[in-house]
Amino acid sequence: MSLVSVFQNFTNIQENRPIEDVLHNIQAGVYRKEVGQVRALLHDGRVKEYEQAKRSLLAFTPSGRFQGGRRLEHLHTYSALVVLDLDKLPEEELRESRQAIVAAPYTYATFTSPSGNGLKVLVRIPGVAAEHKQAYSQVKEHYARLLGLRVDESGSDVTRLCFVSCDEELYLNSSSHIFPVKALAGTERIGKVPVDGTDQTTGKRIENSSSRLAANNHTPSLGALQADTDLLYRHCVSLTERKYDFIEGSRNSFVHQLACNLNRYGIQEADALSFLLIDFGYDAQEVAASVRSAYSTVQEHGTKQFKPSSNRVQTPKAADEAKLQAYTKQAVASAGAENPFTEWNMDEVGGADGKVQGDTNIDRIEEFLLSRYEFRHNSVTSRQEYRTSAKGKWRQLDDRAESTMLREMKKAQVRVSQSELRILLSSDFCPLYDPFKFYFKNLPAWDGETDFIRQLASSVTTTDPEQWQLCFRKWFVAMVAGVLDEKAVNHTLIVLSGGQGLGKTTWVLGLVPGQLKEYLYSGEINPGNKDALQQLSENMLINLDELENLNRSEIGALKEMVTKSEIKVRRAYGHHHEKMPRRASFAGSVNTAQFLNDTTGSRRFLCFEVTDIDYEHQVDLDMAYAQALHLYKNGFRFWFDKEEIKAITAGNERFQVLSVEEEMLLTWFMKPCENEPRQFLTASQIVAKLAEKTKISVTDASVNKIGKSLRKHGFTRIKRGGSYGYLVRELKWEEVERNNSLEPAAVPDTAPPF
Repeated sequence: MSLVSVFQNFTNIQENRPIEDVLHNIQAGVYRKEVGQVRALLHDGRVKEYEQAKRSLLAFTPSGRFQGGRRLEHLHTYSALVVLDLDKLPEEELRESRQAIVAAPYTYATFTSPSGNGLKVLVRIPGVAAEHKQAYSQVKEHYARLLGLRVDESGSDVTRLCFVSCDEELYLNSSSHIFPVKALAGTERIGKVPVDGTDQTTGKRIENSSSRLAANNHTPSLGALQADTDLLYRHCVSLTERKYDFIEGSRNSFVHQLACNLNRYGIQEADALSFLLIDFGYDAQEVAASVRSAYSTVQEHGTKQFKPSSNRVQTPKAADEAKLQAYTKQAVASAGAENPFTEWNMDEVGGADGKVQGDTNIDRIEEFLLSRYEFRHNSVTSRQEYRTSAKGKWRQLDDRAESTMLREMKKAQVRVSQSELRILLSSDFCPLYDPFKFYFKNLPAWDGETDFIRQLASSVTTTDPEQWQLCFRKWFVAMVAGVLDEKAVNHTLIVLSGGQGLGKTTWVLGLVPGQLKEYLYSGEINPGNKDALQQLSENMLINLDELENLNRSEIGALKEMVTKSEIKVRRAYGHHHEKMPRRASFAGSVNTAQFLNDTTGSRRFLCFEVTDIDYEHQVDLDMAYAQALHLYKNGFRFWFDKEEIKAITAGNERFQVLSVEEEMLLTWFMKPCENEPRQFLTASQIVAKLAEKTKISVTDASVNKIGKSLRKHGFTRIKRGGSYGYLVRELKWEEVERNNSLEPAAVPDTAPPF
């Protein structure tokens, strides 16, 4: 995967990153806001402002990675990509051109330009930076004939910038064909290997796969370079054959491991694919997929240096090679004996002591591990994971696995201690992996029509179906936002209320897709326990199945957790405090109708009374998440506005546990109608009157509860004589008795809503 430089204001390098990451950001809408503003200016005819705004966009250099500036002499790594610019196309012509470009076998990527009326086309080419202009000219002519359009002439420079854009339909083909560039007149070529590792325009040495093959700084001859390339390739094949045989059942593992070795020794991905298709092309698609997987580990590219020398053990031919490998495997298997030809160093013996020339001990440790395992660092759990084959199951690295690896290295006579192994495995040796981003990145696209979220919500029957559909959709999209965006937090909690045996818990647990089941937690969360708090960052969904047993202070603590945006803790055995993003969303279930006993508000709780649940529904959960992802990327408002919050609060009244003070207030007092007698009473006076009729004590706490209840139920508050009070009508004994004896259907509109 080629690295490119991302520039701000044309000259300032902001970062270097894989070009596929840049393209993914364009497709995911990362730059939607800025690009939208640019397109709006052009649409309004404000061309001058449009040009100025476009210059403020980030831009990247498709043809390579730069260091220290954007002149040709600053080119650090050439990516072998050209970018074509098709501009000012009518809508119909743009659509037809895109179809033709996507169908072309040489198209690596294409997307709509920032203007909205053009296309950018990326094409892979062979060669070095010195031949970029010649390659660009041939690619341009090919696509001009293909499309019947004029292609912008200005993109022939290696330093060419390409502005970021926003295109959900961006096309990317990582296995596109390399455009067959005709050699320059008078220039000799051998296969895909350039003449030397120097840019012929600037005279500067370029660190691409070819220049890494040179043993010294002098320019090698064609024959020497070809010989070194062959030796390097055979060396990588030999390393691979120590672990796998190219036979039925292990061909994919063999090809993937060989591609990993070629990547580490700096061979470009296109060259590696060419080698493997020629020698091991049993299935072109399988081979291409294995190469893409191996080269996705960008940080490993070029980490090994191959230096052929006269005292290196020569690679034997056919039968001799088989005999040597058989002898070596037998020697490695026999424990105890001193053996310079271990599985680790048999091809890299440099002298009598058997040490590798040019490699450090850490290099040997890394190569040993990578020849047997794949590693990654799970950024959600902060744990290392490993597997033993390209299609094996990923497992968390535990003490036993670590000890097994240490034992294997000791048997192979690799010098390493347990502490060194642990330090290595906790470093950037293990590439980062986010399971949530990986899952959503690999989802199929939503069809734009089928409402899978509605189907999923409809598997639950509630007493308020319209409000349920609204709230569940927002909560579901907020759950997706929470795991993809560290700044997004799902501030609400779904609560299903209903009798036992309905399947409430089963349905909630089924909301997490199978690939992410290990990021589901069900149980209690103690805000004072740091291990419990980590669950907020390490899970997608937390199911609280004991909500009805929470007291008032615990409900308040739960509300605080639901709104928490980050967690700061020191992990067990960790040396530093970490700020971890809050990712988890909450859901729960209760068997009793009334469980909300916090008087400070309940808008965080989305409570619904359930009458039936189809927990064995056949709704495609992946497609429901694909739809939610689409909604999130397109600016769907997953939070609630003021009117929606009022509706939530009103709907939660039936789930609210009334305090004694509130219940007595609603029994003995009511809001006066227009022509009814009324009294002005303070909260304290109302408590005193209730104390005469009931056993309520006149305390600061009871006065505070009465004040909250008066405001909650909309009693008119006015100021009179320097004191604030409420307009109320006190009921007589006869009225209270009559109200208590009424059937529910005959309760007047002014009765309390419960």
